[in-house]
Formats: sequence, structure tokens, C-alpha cells
Amino acid sequence: MTEDCPPGQQLNNATDQCELCPKGSYRSKTPGEDTWACQLCGNQMTTADEGADQLADCNIPTCSEGYGYDRTQKNCVACPVNTFQSLPGQYWPCEDCPVNQITAGTATTASTGCFLPCSSGSTQALCSIKTQVCVDDANAAGGYRCDCKYSYTAQGDTCILPCSSGSTQALCSIKTQVCVDDANAAGGYRCDCKYSYTAQGDTCIHKCDLTNYCGDKGKCQRSPFKCECFDGYSGEQCTVRPAAATQSDDEVETLVIAVVTTVCGLLFLLLIIVCLCVIAKRRATPTRSSSKSTTAEIDERASIASRSVKNYDDFPSFAINPAYNSKPPSVFGVSMGQGMNGQGTKVYNNDVYFSDDDGDVAVYKP
Repeated sequence: MTEDCPPGQQLNNATDQCELCPKGSYRSKTPGEDTWACQLCGNQMTTADEGADQLADCNIPTCSEGYGYDRTQKNCVACPVNTFQSLPGQYWPCEDCPVNQITAGTATTASTGCFLPCSSGSTQALCSIKTQVCVDDANAAGGYRCDCKYSYTAQGDTCILPCSSGSTQALCSIKTQVCVDDANAAGGYRCDCKYSYTAQGDTCIHKCDLTNYCGDKGKCQRSPFKCECFDGYSGEQCTVRPAAATQSDDEVETLVIAVVTTVCGLLFLLLIIVCLCVIAKRRATPTRSSSKSTTAEIDERASIASRSVKNYDDFPSFAINPAYNSKPPSVFGVSMGQGMNGQGTKVYNNDVYFSDDDGDVAVYKP
């Protein structure tokens, strides 16, 4: 059995052999110290190598997780990007991440902090955010590649929209359409009709081929495309009426004549309608003369009836008969004093005659 070991070593009871003190410890065999076991440095310090034989060899600070020992600076420093250190209380340098893997920053404390570039969530420095998408690829340089987004196409090391390539013949009709880059459209582009064309289904047709595109006040011109307006009209499709101030004297006079003629025609038509209504009303209503006899007609019929009853042959002899004052009384409703029989008799106007008690068909007693 070994009774003692030299400085910088300690007895291994299992093998009964002397061993070097591990890093971070020492054994000096100075008076007052434990002469059988190595002593830890303490104060977050360590030794450069095994077998330290004095406290002065504890001159290297120990490094925590995420930090490595820099032999040049003789101090602990944060692990740079793409490296890590997972052991506490050591003075080893930081370890590199696996090939093509990176870290999110410095002082990475474990190998799990290493990942492929596109998984970092920050790919702005790797690919173009607008036109490209980052794809992790351990076989590619740097562990990633930049692919063009769906609506973009590769042109060298960059990605462009289809219409920017300068070759749009396969995309849109050169004659009738224009290619417009649109990242939100299918394929990253859309085909818009040129100015002189208009959409009809999936194609574009010339506006002059539309029925009456320029209206009744214009003529469609194909090249250069425009509506040639006349009669003072204007606008893209000749729909803007001319202002009164811009019309010539002849045009104003023509307009006034047309208005006056129209008004007069309407008034004349109204007058004709009124006349027709009056005529129709008169025909529908019988006149007074048709329904009633005149005074002369009544007197004549009374005279004829009286002469017949009294055996008078004619009016003159009837008129001078002494039995009658002069001529038969009128058959209107008045008291005649001495009537045809020399009596006060009322006579009544009636178109139909009936004989009275004396057989006189011209008078009626009350």
C-alpha cells in the first residue's frame, strides 16, 4: 500500500495507485492541508491541466453554459453564432453546430439550439421576402435554398412576376390584351383588354365592332380609336349634349321653331277634341222646339177645330162672327173673359185635344 503520493497526485483507493489531480483541483502537501486528497480550486476558478500541485495553478475562471474559455483572452466569452456550450463549470471552447445549421444568436446553451436556416423564422437575410420562399436543404450551400414564390418565375438569382419577363406572348394576346402583374391572380398575372378593346367572355373585341358604340351622334374610328362626334355632342361615346351658349343662331332658331310648332299642334288637337265633344252632346239632347209646339201652331190647330164644330168654313168668316169677339181665344192658361161661348172660360195649353160638354175640342173647363 502506498503510504503517500507526490504533490499534484492523490491515492485511488480502488487501485491503490497514485493518480493526477483532475482539472479544477490541486494537491501541494503544504503543512495544514489534507495530504491525501486533491482540493477543488473554488471561486469559479479552475486549472489549465490535470496534476496541479499548488493553489496558484487555480488561475483559470470556470465558464457557465453558453460560454467558452478563450485561451487568448484567458477569460470566458459568449459562444458565437452557430456554436454552443452545454457544460457548466468548465473552461472548454464552444462547439460548432452541425453542418449547415445555424443558431438564433450568441450564447447558445445546447445543441438543440442549432437548426436549419429556414426554421429560424427570420429569413429576410437569406431570401427575398417579397418574391422568394426559404426552403431548408441540408445538401445545399448554407443548408437552405431560395425558391420563387408561386406567382413568380426565376430569372437568374432573382424571381420576377411573369409580365416583367418581357415575353408575354404565351400569356396574353399581343394584339388585343396587355399583361398585368398581379400576385393575387392565378399564375401571378392577368390579361386586361387594351384601351380600344372591351372584354367579351375570355377574349377582347374592338369597341367599334359593338353595335352603335358611339350612339346616334357619333361615328366610331378604329385607328386611332375615338368617337367622332357631330351636332355639337362630345364625350367618349358622344353622349354629352351641347350647351345652349355654344349653339349657333341657326340652331337656336330651329329649336325655337320646333318647340312653337309642337305647342301649336297640341293646342289645335285639343280644340278639335272640344268641338267633337260639344257636337256629340247636342245630338244626344233633343231641342225644345222638337218636343213642344209653338204658340202659332197651337192657335192654328184650335182655330181649325173650332171652325169644324161650328160649321165655319174659313178663318175670315170665323173671325167676324158676332158670337165671338174677334177670333178664338188663345189656348194658353188665362181667363179670356167672354170665350168662344160667351162665357168666362179658362183654356189650357195641351197638344192633345178632347171635346168638352159642348163638343168644343179646343177648350177645357176647370
